[in-house]
Amino acid sequence: MVHETPVAALPKTRRRQVSEERILDAATHMVLAQGYDGLNMKDVADAADYTPGALYRYFPSKSALLAAVVVRLLGRLSDDLVALEEAPAARTTLARVVALGLCYRRFALTQPHAFGLFSAMLADPRVLLPEPEERAVIVMAMHRTLMPLARQLDHAAQVGELPPGATETRALMLFTSLHGALQLGKQERLALLPIATDTLVHSLLEALLVGLGAPRETVVTALHEGRALLTHTPQVAS
Repeated sequence: MVHETPVAALPKTRRRQVSEERILDAATHMVLAQGYDGLNMKDVADAADYTPGALYRYFPSKSALLAAVVVRLLGRLSDDLVALEEAPAARTTLARVVALGLCYRRFALTQPHAFGLFSAMLADPRVLLPEPEERAVIVMAMHRTLMPLARQLDHAAQVGELPPGATETRALMLFTSLHGALQLGKQERLALLPIATDTLVHSLLEALLVGLGAPRETVVTALHEGRALLTHTPQVAS
């Protein structure tokens, strides 16, 4: 028998939150297993033990549900970046910048389906989120995700490890460059990439930070310390 919720005794707000989480659990599993083209509202309703009509009361469309799934996955990455930003033991701010960049590499390795979804949505020419408010929540989630990197780049400029510059532009430049490099992971697995992705990522971070004005010797040290910081910071996302 299909149920709307097994937690009817909870207060209304909490009951709705639990119901949304159950729906998102089912939708996230489906998207990560089959891609966003495999997301089907009826199948999600069945997996979450809801009627389709009940499902639409929580998420009015497939695109709204997809937006919520993407925000949820970005939240996992954001949790890892915030935990790393707050971790002790970084001697320089640039070491923390490096660690944040390498954290995205770790995310791509440990959550390849989520990383693949991000890549596919960025590359797909179709308008997957037709409503402006759906796109807005993705933009806001992306902004939150990049904030630890932006804050550390801004702090690096304040303490003299980098010259002054446009922080948001620098954060986007680092993130998009790393994302592009990490997309080559498939070629590495197929032995079509002449160098390892890790080597490419480290060389890219070195070139970008030196290009932003940091002394090469400082960057080399930051690369070493950033790797050590990431190694000693547990992953939050699961």
